[in-house]
Amino acid sequence: MIADLRIEYLADHPELLPHIARWQYGEWGHLNPGDSIERRIRTLQGHLNRDCIPITLVALLDSVAVGSALVRRVVDEAYRLKISPIFLFTWDQESLYGSLGWRVRERTRSGKSEIAIMEITPKEEIGLTPDGISTNFVEGTGTS
Repeated sequence: MIADLRIEYLADHPELLPHIARWQYGEWGHLNPGDSIERRIRTLQGHLNRDCIPITLVALLDSVAVGSALVRRVVDEAYRLKISPIFLFTWDQESLYGSLGWRVRERTRSGKSEIAIMEITPKEEIGLTPDGISTNFVEGTGTS
């Protein structure tokens, strides 16, 4: 458990837009020939929401466990917003997402890479208590 981990809305930290855009471009820019850091900043500006999609969450701590906590929070947000099922694609993190309850829907190709398209149904997977509190998080920290 990471006591200092905070998962918050990008809307509360717009100063992170350039940093996140550079990171996204470095990771996935090669998949879209017309991509640029400036284009990603403009796209992320449209994600500065708390109550509707598109919505972006940020994990505020450098740690290996940040990814899992962030994925769990995304599933909780989908449940809160009544979005179900939700999907993602990955070319190299299938076992991580599988361990968090995601299922492979199909395998396909994106450019030269094979990807797994995965899905999860938040109401089935996030484990809500009768009062609506997620059992995936330690109360008050947003971490697992």
